[in-house]
Amino acid sequence: MEAYVKISILILIYVILLLFCRLFSKRMIITPEFVFIACFIPQMVFAMEYVKKWDLNLSTDTFLVYTFGGVNFVFFSIFFRYILRKYNYGQQCWGENTAFLKEKHVILNKKKLMIIMVIQMFSIVLMSRTLLQITKAQNLPSAISSYTMLSKGTGLKLPNLAGKLNLFSYISGYVWAYYIVYGVVNKRKEPYFLLGINFALSVVSNLLTGSRGGVIQNVLFLLFLYYILDGEKKKWKNVVSPKILMMALFFTMAGLFGFQKSLDLIGRATSTKDSGDYIALYLSAEMKNMDIMIRSGEMQIRDILEWRTLNSGLSGFLKLLGISLPRNVADASTYITYHGINLGNVYTIYYSFVHDLSYLGLIFFEMLMALISQISLASMMRSRMSYFVLDFSKLIYGYILVKISFSFFSNWFFDNILSTGFIWCLIFWFILRAFMEYDVQRKEGRVRIKITNNISIKI
Repeated sequence: MEAYVKISILILIYVILLLFCRLFSKRMIITPEFVFIACFIPQMVFAMEYVKKWDLNLSTDTFLVYTFGGVNFVFFSIFFRYILRKYNYGQQCWGENTAFLKEKHVILNKKKLMIIMVIQMFSIVLMSRTLLQITKAQNLPSAISSYTMLSKGTGLKLPNLAGKLNLFSYISGYVWAYYIVYGVVNKRKEPYFLLGINFALSVVSNLLTGSRGGVIQNVLFLLFLYYILDGEKKKWKNVVSPKILMMALFFTMAGLFGFQKSLDLIGRATSTKDSGDYIALYLSAEMKNMDIMIRSGEMQIRDILEWRTLNSGLSGFLKLLGISLPRNVADASTYITYHGINLGNVYTIYYSFVHDLSYLGLIFFEMLMALISQISLASMMRSRMSYFVLDFSKLIYGYILVKISFSFFSNWFFDNILSTGFIWCLIFWFILRAFMEYDVQRKEGRVRIKITNNISIKI
């Protein structure tokens, strides 16, 4: 009974925090703190069904980590947003200043889309051949499975060309998603079929690495971006429409039903027959895993080279400086088996914080996380003068929101934002935007900035 009470209290705390976030966000609900709190609630609710099966009686420390972790991030997020607004950074975020309204046109060249399509196809073929060669597997699903295990166990890396092309193909999915959503929201006649093919190819590129996380991220990015662009168009009035709710429900249900079936495609079949059990392993097992690690004495104040929070993301930068991480930090986390059940090797974002600096880690790392995400939010909302359709500030903010939404799962925020991989993302996004838009925007007027009802400036 005590176990159920603890989780029930946590659910109540997080629901109150969610309502608090909604109260202070005014018109916009897709804020970093709202997404952060919301992503933990399904985990807790689903965990209630597995209290007995997993013996999910949270320790006092685990309970406090969840409590203070949620409260801290909400507090720091609201605090930094207040500071940024006080110094007039991101005022347009809340509708105080809507003087500049862009009237931009999506003009996408079909030939250019087909060129990128060919590059993505070449990347998929090259990646497939590379996987078969380095793993010596008989078929592609087996090769993907072998590569996944070898990359986590021995640190096996892809050849530079195959790896970079595959990253380009995958990360381009965010760009195609942006163009699709922008066109739909603004009711533009665009080559959606070609955009859809390119988006699908980016999904395939991610599946070749043995991960379905990127696929889920792309879908979430679509939903977040639709909310952002639709909200901006409506000046953040009546943003949560039935259409958005139905879209979210559809993609959620499709994801739940297709989640386990997708394992066969990437060579990760499981003996788990019950779909509920399998979904629980991904949604709620992280709570049990963190509790096990905390009970084992993992909450400590450690030397900076032993930090998991930053080192996993900064390892690429450190290698450039000739600094190698300790093996136990650089490698993947330990897989946990409880009563014969494989619970995986992820422990929520909180685990890396308390692993590095105990409770102080919750304060330090969540403060840093809140600062970065709030600056991104404010930058997005004040970005109204760009003549490009593909707005970098919205692209980056949507990307950050996606990483935050997986906080219940693992430390995806720092692993991705503070990494060389993110630098490559920015480079590829810049190249794609220049390739798709620059010449067209330069020749055809680019932007009409509306100052008043009667005055506009054409750049």
